[in-house]
This record gives sequence, structure tokens and C-alpha cells, in this order.
Amino acid sequence: MTENLRDFPESAVAPYGIFVLHQDHFLQDQLDLAPEAVHSSLRRQVSRYKRAPRSVADLLDLLGNEGHGCVNFAAACRDHHDREWRR
Repeated sequence: MTENLRDFPESAVAPYGIFVLHQDHFLQDQLDLAPEAVHSSLRRQVSRYKRAPRSVADLLDLLGNEGHGCVNFAAACRDHHDREWRR
């Protein structure tokens, strides 16, 4: 998992059986596979902060910022959370 995909071209990683994935896609896959574990991890991460972000929503705002590169993951987490609350 990396943001730096251009330094890992297919020709360099294929001989080793490595699949390079952007962090946003990796985290979305984890959310699809184990949503409760992902949300638990986000809550645990936030609980350890002494300063901002202080909530999962704040953390998702930060991750969803273009500079952090996890825009789709943050949106998917929000969507999943919203669906769970509607049940």
C-alpha cells in the first residue's frame, strides 16, 4: 500500500508477485471485508490522540482531505456508518 505508485511500475514488481495498491483502495477493501474491525480501529486510533482529531468524524474529515489521499475511503466509511444507523 502506497501513495507513491509511480515508483512501483508493474515491470518492477511483477517478477516478485507483488501487487501495488493505493492506500485509498486498500482501506476500502478492508472496509468491505471487515467493516466492524475498521470502525473499531478508527475509534481506537482517535482515542489515543491528545489533540485533534477528537472523533471518528473528525478523523474521516482529515483522511477525506485531498492531501491525505483517502477521499473514497472516508466517504465509504461515512456511508457505511449512516447505513448502520438506519437499521
